[in-house]
Amino acid sequence: MKKILKFYKAPKTSKILEPQILPPFFYIVNSIIYLQETRKQNIDEIMGTKYQILDNLQNYMQYFNSNIEETINIIDTTKSDLKNNIIYDIDKNYWKISKNINLSPIKIVVKKYQEINTYFHLNFPILSSSNQFLKDNYSFFPTNTLISCDLQTNGRGRMNRNWYTEDKKNITMSLLIKNDKQNKISDDKIPNLSLLTGASLLKTINKTLDDNNKNIKCFIKWPNDILINDKKVCGILLESISSKHINDIIIGIGINVNTTFFNDELNNKATSLKQILNKDININNIISSFIHYFDELYNDFIHNGNIYLDIIKQNNYLKGKTVSINNEIGIVIDILDNGNLLIQTKDGNKEIFYGEVTLTNSYIQG
Repeated sequence: MKKILKFYKAPKTSKILEPQILPPFFYIVNSIIYLQETRKQNIDEIMGTKYQILDNLQNYMQYFNSNIEETINIIDTTKSDLKNNIIYDIDKNYWKISKNINLSPIKIVVKKYQEINTYFHLNFPILSSSNQFLKDNYSFFPTNTLISCDLQTNGRGRMNRNWYTEDKKNITMSLLIKNDKQNKISDDKIPNLSLLTGASLLKTINKTLDDNNKNIKCFIKWPNDILINDKKVCGILLESISSKHINDIIIGIGINVNTTFFNDELNNKATSLKQILNKDININNIISSFIHYFDELYNDFIHNGNIYLDIIKQNNYLKGKTVSINNEIGIVIDILDNGNLLIQTKDGNKEIFYGEVTLTNSYIQG
């Protein structure tokens, strides 16, 4: 069987070599039939569990067929003493784990979507922040990697606001877009990824509403919120990874899916799909639907298309409303072709390319 993964190996020698590890993860891979032959030469058994040492996720993930889902156990070596407990077996010619180490792996689920482009979705049981996780580890993931978690303990939105979640009830996820030569995005168009994501989420949520025979629509509040019945159901946070110049982008997304409780601060400003539809919604279906719509719009976007802008303009929540933004008060006229907001003030029309939008009625802040 052709070797699919790249493993850490040492040349045959009589000297014990120090493992060249680890970029930040040590991966423990449970039974996967595609790797059985490879495993015979690159495993060690401890307490009945088989282990492999992989250099990064890219080598592991590429072998998946479309929509195949696998579970991987991982250990974060930055938070353990694993480096001192991984040794090279000269006789068997592979790395192995010392039998005296106590392992507490985290189970994650990996899934591959083959749309126009290829996407990898990794779901963790818990993260402090999916955006921060990608910031810390983006170099070990291919572009179009989507990180999600069942519970996020320290999530945040724009202006460093907290983003509250309940375990396994909502969607908190972050998508990595590597701005490489093949899919180069000009600096002036990068902020529009927030609008593109908003258009993708609008199509996703409207599909969910339609599938459940709910005759209502959601709208986009420039630049980063999705609203239903004047209440926020979804938020977007766009962050760049490089501090010197924008290289890679992380798109953070939070969707209120099955939660029914909001604190006093959010109760009048937020809603969930369950509250709208009076039933539990399948989270995986929403994620796969989002990937589908995002990929369609993103592929059009990188080829200089503007389908996402048409969607934004047709579903512009702010149009005709009086807003306060960047110390300016005015009536929103439209969203321009460059993605900026056009407002009419007492001093004439003004083009806004960033800012915190405040409304005087219904949904209060963005």
